[in-house]
Amino acid sequence: MLKHTTFGYLNLALACGLLAACNAAPTSQVASAPAAQAAFAQTVGGTAAQPSMNSTDPEHLLRAYHWQLRSASGPDQAWFDTVAPALPAPVELTFDGQRLTVSGLCNHMGAGYDWDGETTLHVGMAMATKRACSDTALMQAEDAVGRQLSNATGLALTAPVGDTAPLLTLHFADGSAWQLQGRPTDATRFGSAPQRVFLEVAPDTVACTQHGQPSQCLQVRSVDFDDAGLRRAEGPWQVYPGTIEGYAHTPGEWTVLRINRYTPARVSSAQPAVVDVLDMVVSRQMAQPR
Repeated sequence: MLKHTTFGYLNLALACGLLAACNAAPTSQVASAPAAQAAFAQTVGGTAAQPSMNSTDPEHLLRAYHWQLRSASGPDQAWFDTVAPALPAPVELTFDGQRLTVSGLCNHMGAGYDWDGETTLHVGMAMATKRACSDTALMQAEDAVGRQLSNATGLALTAPVGDTAPLLTLHFADGSAWQLQGRPTDATRFGSAPQRVFLEVAPDTVACTQHGQPSQCLQVRSVDFDDAGLRRAEGPWQVYPGTIEGYAHTPGEWTVLRINRYTPARVSSAQPAVVDVLDMVVSRQMAQPR
């Protein structure tokens, strides 16, 4: 049985303020990965209709995609053409019906917005975390985006045609315009609202069989938190079937993950009945040497 240190959980106001400690580790085992993923579910998702890639409703279309900044014109073209080639990934905007969030920068950024459903858009003052970055391009892009968002005056949407991605153009008071390309959100991809799940991942994988072939599987258990974000219960350790999108396991590391679990509306031989997508790494800690 592995020895491990107590987790030092971050007090995350945006992620339930988790404070907790690990209990006994799982014993190594050989298994065929029969555990059902649904056994780990902690449901918080609603039943509201999800945005669809086939929807022609402008509001649904705006929410159905993450919008990646691909070009800028007017006064903003100067900073964009200078900074964008040095960015590790495109700056991405997401509209959820009430708030606009920006990712791909040094800090997380968000603002409220008001859209008339047609062409007029107003964005509130952008608020961001205060983490400093050594990446000069990221900081320059963050400064430019943060200054400009509240100057938005309107938008124009172009719906997807066939395999062509949808397009979004944002207009600003100084005459600048941003051209953005749509990337489907997870809820759009899977056609369902997610379940919110917390999983603790053990440091070591175990031998298992997947699709009739020998493999290595994660060992996980569900974790339950109360309304104050305090850890109150854990499920049994189980062999985890499949993979978690966006998560790469580091051998020897304990992690607690916040997962969005989707039940795809359309299941095929290439699409599992349940898909887990990493939402946040809540905590991580290297195990003590044995």
